[in-house]
Amino acid sequence: RVYQPGQALFDPLDPTACIARSTEPFLTIEDDDERFGQVNNVCFAEGLVHFNGQWRLYFGMADSKIGCATAVAS
Repeated sequence: RVYQPGQALFDPLDPTACIARSTEPFLTIEDDDERFGQVNNVCFAEGLVHFNGQWRLYFGMADSKIGCATAVAS
């Protein structure tokens, strides 16, 4: 079993209405830090921050470490 985050888009006028949902995880388990730890095969999003022209997504890895994925903001 593997736990990985997906995405959902909600209507800003009705936050109970889901407009779209991903069919595949957007953050996947790729290395041993995400595979092995207190809880194996777990990767979960913690927080998204815009900082110095970048988006930074902090994520938990196997309940043992914290990772950070970055993307240039456009």
